[in-house]
Amino acid sequence: MPTGAVLCYSIGNVEKFTGDAIVNAANEGCLGGAGVDGAITKAGGPKLANARQQLPEVKSGVRCPTGSAVLTVGGALKARWCIHAVGPRYGSRPKGEDDALLRSAYGAALELAAEKRVASIAFPLLSGGVSKGQQSSLEVARAGVQHVTTNASPGMEVHIVAFAADLEGQKAIGQACEEATAAATAVAARATRTTAAAGRVTAAAAAPAHEHTPAASDE
Repeated sequence: MPTGAVLCYSIGNVEKFTGDAIVNAANEGCLGGAGVDGAITKAGGPKLANARQQLPEVKSGVRCPTGSAVLTVGGALKARWCIHAVGPRYGSRPKGEDDALLRSAYGAALELAAEKRVASIAFPLLSGGVSKGQQSSLEVARAGVQHVTTNASPGMEVHIVAFAADLEGQKAIGQACEEATAAATAVAARATRTTAAAGRVTAAAAAPAHEHTPAASDE
């Protein structure tokens, strides 16, 4: 990735991830829910549940506003930390606002991970399932993966995990990761060519005017 992080596409159950941190697709109440949230809540056990209950409310019933993230211990999870990120429910706002909130949720999770010096982290597809509204899984996956590839900390290993039973999600995340990898490779190639050209120009500029120095046009 452009930042030097490593992007991994995985299929399975995110709550079983063994690493430094797991990202939970939470709701604003942050006490538990269905889908990925329900699976993580169950796997984390009482210690995770208690940690979530201790999260302060920023307003009545809201511990984690849409577009943000909060961190707790992982409890019985195989990861030390659980980062609860709340993506938007598409359709309740203009699409542009929802897209911005989705990127913000991924970004907030990455910031918390960086603060804890997390080396490996697993994300589910935020705003997937019913939360994606009329958006395709690919559109939602692209938004998340693109933000991860440009904002993950150097050296961080980031897993985007597709639920084993969600074939549409698997295809979408896989394609989004392939596109992001191809884009990053193209950027790196352009940067290499630009650096090489700059080196030739610098060498030519440093030579005395009466000497002939091979430049790009002479090659």
